[in-house]
Amino acid sequence: MNTLLQDLRYALRLLIKSPGFSLIAILTLALGIGANTAIFSVVNAVLLRPLPLAEPARLVELFESKPFPAGFLGSVSAANLRDWREQNTTMEGLAASQGQSFALQGKNSPERVSGEVVSTNYFQVLGARPLLGRTFLEDEDRAGATTVFVISEGLWRARFSADPAIVGRSVSLDGRACTVIGVMPESFRFPSARCQLWAPLVLTPPEWAARGNHGLQVIGRLRAGASLAQAQANLTAVAHSIAQKFPDEQSDRSVKLIPLQEALTRQSRTSLLVLLGSVACVLLIASANLANLLLARSSGRSRCGSPSARVGAVSSGSF
Repeated sequence: MNTLLQDLRYALRLLIKSPGFSLIAILTLALGIGANTAIFSVVNAVLLRPLPLAEPARLVELFESKPFPAGFLGSVSAANLRDWREQNTTMEGLAASQGQSFALQGKNSPERVSGEVVSTNYFQVLGARPLLGRTFLEDEDRAGATTVFVISEGLWRARFSADPAIVGRSVSLDGRACTVIGVMPESFRFPSARCQLWAPLVLTPPEWAARGNHGLQVIGRLRAGASLAQAQANLTAVAHSIAQKFPDEQSDRSVKLIPLQEALTRQSRTSLLVLLGSVACVLLIASANLANLLLARSSGRSRCGSPSARVGAVSSGSF
């Protein structure tokens, strides 16, 4: 401990003795470390931190895939979703959603709100619980059922002043009287952070039978004990069976399962990793520059303190 304190005192004296050099060294390290800390915080929040859902490792997103163009991943038709639900043996549940904006009655006039229409099992599959109230019941996606919807905590606070009595209130949504049945917590941001409102996905029988209308985002939860590889093989077999039954519409289509966290970040993953690598290089360059400065300064002191330098100084003074 005494040695450490002596070293600290010595370092402090050096810093005070050369304030200009000390400031340059501190700023060099601060810029490198600060940039790395900021970018790593983003990478950690987006790529590394587990999703705030129940057992997120069991969640996957399902896409319709085609061999050409290579790597094509597309949204899902309602008919294929129905068959995947009925014929798979490895998924605990499959839920669908589709982006939609709503006209929510404000204080003076309707305001556009970004939201989603979702299958009634959407929150159950994701393993998400409401902050207030409840989520959808099984029969609330029938045409003619009482219109209900769920809102985000942000919308609840911004538009309804965090009124605890919001559950059960009738609100005009797209010109219809609808009932708020629940509020989702701030941590629930699915399928994106822009989503502020969720309403039931209501499809007619012809829409459920259509295979050419690919517009649904599908999320699934693996059965306990089922692996991603097993689920992929099972759903691929189901897709192959569908393609044989409907060759005109499905001959070139299969299914691809991707872990939900990877699917949510697949468009930004590469950019974030490249950015993290870039700022790491900046830190290395800053450290190398600082090391060079220290070496140059140390070398200068050594030359000034060498015997030849002192003899030269005495000789110069004698004249």
